[in-house]
Amino acid sequence: MLEIFRPKEYVKSIFDIDYDELWNKGIRGLLFDIDNTLAPYDDPLPNKPTEELVKQLREVGFSVWIISNGKKERVLSFAKRLSVPAIWKARKPFPTGIGRIRQKMKLEPKQIAMIGDQLFTDIWAGNLGKIYSILVKPISEERDEWVTKIKRQPERHLIAHFNLNLKGRIRHYREKKAVMRVDGSTQLLAVIGDPIAHTLSPMIHQIFIEARGDQFAYMPFQVKPDNLQSAIQGAWGLGIRGINVTIPHKQTVMECTYELDQSARLVGAVNTLKWSPKGYKGYNTDVDGFTQLLKINRIPIRGQKVLILGAGGAAHSALTVCYLQGAKEAVIYNRTAQRAEALVQAFRENLQALNQQETMVMRCITAEELLQEPFPIVLQTTAAGMYPDVETLPVYNEAFYRQIRYAADMVFNPLESAFCLKVREYGGFSVGGLSMLFYQGLRSYEIWTGKNFKEREKKRMHARFQLLAKRRLGNE
Repeated sequence: MLEIFRPKEYVKSIFDIDYDELWNKGIRGLLFDIDNTLAPYDDPLPNKPTEELVKQLREVGFSVWIISNGKKERVLSFAKRLSVPAIWKARKPFPTGIGRIRQKMKLEPKQIAMIGDQLFTDIWAGNLGKIYSILVKPISEERDEWVTKIKRQPERHLIAHFNLNLKGRIRHYREKKAVMRVDGSTQLLAVIGDPIAHTLSPMIHQIFIEARGDQFAYMPFQVKPDNLQSAIQGAWGLGIRGINVTIPHKQTVMECTYELDQSARLVGAVNTLKWSPKGYKGYNTDVDGFTQLLKINRIPIRGQKVLILGAGGAAHSALTVCYLQGAKEAVIYNRTAQRAEALVQAFRENLQALNQQETMVMRCITAEELLQEPFPIVLQTTAAGMYPDVETLPVYNEAFYRQIRYAADMVFNPLESAFCLKVREYGGFSVGGLSMLFYQGLRSYEIWTGKNFKEREKKRMHARFQLLAKRRLGNE
């Protein structure tokens, strides 16, 4: 009899659910309770992380609903903020509300999951409705209403009786070996760098492989600088179809190619190699990734003055993006002024070699000049704030951050860098580099296969990557 109260899973929070695994189980509909599941009891609106999670779940393809025993006004205002439909006064644990939603979703019970913090309402209702049930640890029992507080003690006894193990964050993305099948016709893709242990590229490309059903295997290889040329020659001899190139090889690998795409010649760096009978052709898809990052976050570039922090390889890509997207002026600041000047000079030479006109102003500034004029749009390309040195900043003067309206940081680990947090502290908008990483990888995959993904596919795969990457990076 007690089994009617047993959940299929017991997790710390909605952020600890393995939504990718739910999708693989065939679940397409998610029903969320509100109080102490999505928000503390009586909080009128969801917080930003919850909004982002629900948005990503919808982009992946889940149908998301709110099902609450709460009053109409609160439930609807909460659901409106999340842009999802809702049922109020659902009378859980009776499964009638679940049945109504199921009819609107047009899904079978086995395709729906109920997610809530109470055994005697959410889980009971889910089990009666014969759907997948997930118990979430309450956000704050102290803020429960008095009726719920009374039920918490017997709930704890049942949880102990069921011997439920509380699941925290899942540490690593689980590769799907059945999809990455290997036989005599499997083609190999790779990423090379030094170091390479923390790369997310295999995760990204596994998503593409699954989406297309291509018979590829994607492997990371640590390649020391002294071994780069022999590694590329060996890869070509083995017929490795495509290679992603990361730090510190993006510029030196250019010497290992037989031909360079215009994107690589303009940037002066290569991050993608495509096999051909004559050798590898080099491309730069970092520009595609950065352009897409700016586009989806509506950071204006055309006709604007843009400040670029840094003068390394990432700054080359940022400067190229500014040029291609029609910036009025690109201003470069680097602690070593000579490197900033060398960046501008190299880009001018690349333009001349390609017979391209210099259509935007390019100049370098000093630390003193950094505070003498406003810079509302900033592209942060240094390693400042990157794991494990998460507290470092590219600029430490607080006055600098007050002027920023839009900022993009190429750092993606941690998910929110110290720079991004500082920009937001002073009211500006900021975004990290996770989306750039995804879209540069996507463009590489399209180059290797000669087939482009549809926009709807891109959005869905991007949302899935965000969920997987945030789960993994949240544990490092």
